[in-house]
Amino acid sequence: GMTLRALVRVALWGGVEGVDRMYDLLVERPGLEEAAEEVDSADLLEVAMKARDEAAAEKGQSAGGGGGGGGVCDAAGACGHAREHEAALLQLLEPLPEDGGALRAVLRVLHAELGAGATSALAQAARELLAETEPLDDAAVAAALELLEPFRHDEAEAARAAHKAAVEAVQEASEAERQLAPKEAIAASGGYGAGLEWRQLHGRCFEAKDRGFTYKACPFQEMRQGSPGGRASRQQTLLGNFTRWEPVSAERASQLARAGRTPSELGTMRFEGGAACGGGAVRRATLYFECGEQDALLEVTEPETCVYEAWMSTPLACSLALLREKVATLEEASAAASLEFRPSDELRALLAAPE
Repeated sequence: GMTLRALVRVALWGGVEGVDRMYDLLVERPGLEEAAEEVDSADLLEVAMKARDEAAAEKGQSAGGGGGGGGVCDAAGACGHAREHEAALLQLLEPLPEDGGALRAVLRVLHAELGAGATSALAQAARELLAETEPLDDAAVAAALELLEPFRHDEAEAARAAHKAAVEAVQEASEAERQLAPKEAIAASGGYGAGLEWRQLHGRCFEAKDRGFTYKACPFQEMRQGSPGGRASRQQTLLGNFTRWEPVSAERASQLARAGRTPSELGTMRFEGGAACGGGAVRRATLYFECGEQDALLEVTEPETCVYEAWMSTPLACSLALLREKVATLEEASAAASLEFRPSDELRALLAAPE
């Protein structure tokens, strides 16, 4: 695992900020995000801060920031005191692959962001990893040289930049095609409504907080639950991926009506296949929509263990029948209070319109 060990070395060279940035790059990199989400970022930062404080104590300096000058290893490669912390980070990163193109890409980006001084840490890591390899074979030498491959000369850098741009263009096109395919399938099945009006919610996410948790609902995509105190993009548990629209049963609609709630005529969104929940069960969620002036996630409850129910308001859930019902309710309430209810001409015209 030369690549992972070299990545940890460079991150430690960058101090606490270097380790934090390494984690961000891992969760953002396609092919690594799922494994990286199994890693606790708080534990990584705890190891980095401990290493930083010990390094400062050895040098007789106050514990400072990262970026090389305040990092755990100096530019000459004096990292001996950090070996136990390096091993601790590697243990925390066990869910990740030890090598691979995605991991090498993260290493290169991190090196570029930390600056040229980090190259010494990378070169030292390659040298030490070779020294530990017995017997020394062609594969080990090739792996070590590959770590240093981005730092040879300007012509090579220019060629790599052009290649990278071409690869990214292909990846972007593939990603666009990947994102378009499910939208086309949903539209073909009528999932966006007769006039495709619900399509405007696809690709948007809405958040709500409850009992310290942050819930995120992304219609037509997924629902997640953020742990208390966790960063917005981290520590999130998958509650389920969108599978289908499901009609609201007559019995359920009656229960909701007694509670004063009217769900969308299109039905509810079902999210299934969420994170494991113990006992072989997996999390799942149902998203209800009700008429409202704004698109907003209103609330999320857990009526059963690992079974979630969410409500979202949206003008898309408003219908002429529902408007007439609400106007009738207002008229009855006004009459009961001996007040005059006078709808505007625009409202009268709308109420008189055919279905």
